[in-house]
Amino acid sequence: MSVPGSLSLPDVRRSRRHALVRGLRLARHEAQLTQVIAAVAFTDRRFASCVVRLILQAAERHGRNAAAVRALGDVPDELDCAAEHTLYDRKGLTLGRVDLRFDADDFTLFVENKLHSHFGEDQLLRYETALALLPAGRAGLVAITRNVPSHNELNVHGPGWLGAVRWAQIVDGLRQLPIADAGIAEQWPLLVDVLEAEGDLGVTSIDTDLVRAWARYLDGRQVLADLLDSVRERGSDIIAGQLLSRYPDHGSASEVCVPITHGKKGAVSVKREQQLIWSGYAIPATDDSGAIALQFWPDDGEPCFGVAVIPGDVDDRLRDNDAQLAAASLALLKNGFQQNRGLWWSVHPPAEYLHHDDVPKRLLELVEPDVRTIIESDILLRDMTDRPRRRPTRKR
Repeated sequence: MSVPGSLSLPDVRRSRRHALVRGLRLARHEAQLTQVIAAVAFTDRRFASCVVRLILQAAERHGRNAAAVRALGDVPDELDCAAEHTLYDRKGLTLGRVDLRFDADDFTLFVENKLHSHFGEDQLLRYETALALLPAGRAGLVAITRNVPSHNELNVHGPGWLGAVRWAQIVDGLRQLPIADAGIAEQWPLLVDVLEAEGDLGVTSIDTDLVRAWARYLDGRQVLADLLDSVRERGSDIIAGQLLSRYPDHGSASEVCVPITHGKKGAVSVKREQQLIWSGYAIPATDDSGAIALQFWPDDGEPCFGVAVIPGDVDDRLRDNDAQLAAASLALLKNGFQQNRGLWWSVHPPAEYLHHDDVPKRLLELVEPDVRTIIESDILLRDMTDRPRRRPTRKR
């Protein structure tokens, strides 16, 4: 059963039906795709015939060698298929290996697959030589490419050369190929979905919404930076208040939490990176302190918001299997936080804040319980109790 329409990469990543195929597929891997096609075609000779028909129909419709394609005549109803077939010249010297070879009694088609690689030096000309050595009958060579090939790459002359077809020109037909085995027939279109979504098959049309979104990327990033800037001072109050509630003997608010600034004059309070927009706070106000950050980042095309924490000396503590850090980490994970090495963070999808009447107010409503969870986990215990107190400085 095929999935109607083309799926985006986020759709495929979220799809349970695609999970196994996506996990097994090696992106950009030409040889794996060749072997998959050959494996199915080897057990289903009618499938092999349908693959060849699809390729040749596209070569006749889109290529410059339509007459040569028509000269092959009708494709036999059943074909044998071999992968990585080695070709030889009259002296028995190798001419290289062609990705797929389809055969019947008087019919042979060589198919060269290209995803993200280019043709090797004289590769197609060597294959043309091999075609001339085939027994009398109908024979041809066709290339399937991801990208539009250059004129020089396709400067092949002589009988049998059928031109090049792009994967994107046959992707819909690939998805609908008939397959005798019901199980494989269910899996095959899932594989095509994954290949297409991950960009292995190239493009013909584009998602115009994504292109327009890219054009407004800087505007969108600025809006999110302005949002963080608008809650920065109140965020500092929340963090300092929670810290002093947990560690009441440590001093004043300005000693336990200082906003992190950037730039030579410390004038930038929100850091705008390609995949992350964040505003940070040093905990406590020392040069070697831990930090809490409010941040936005993209996740499958959605702008997520969250509160992150990095305790001081975290790399050393992870390497030493620090028991106190491990207990604090477990407490955070049990409360829905995520972890990647020395960073822990909460996740709030856009549905939790984006359409609120007062977005900054809503962000602070999300920040307060997250900060409380972080501090009550005692992941910043060592930062708050083991470090000498200093006069507050602005971290750059």
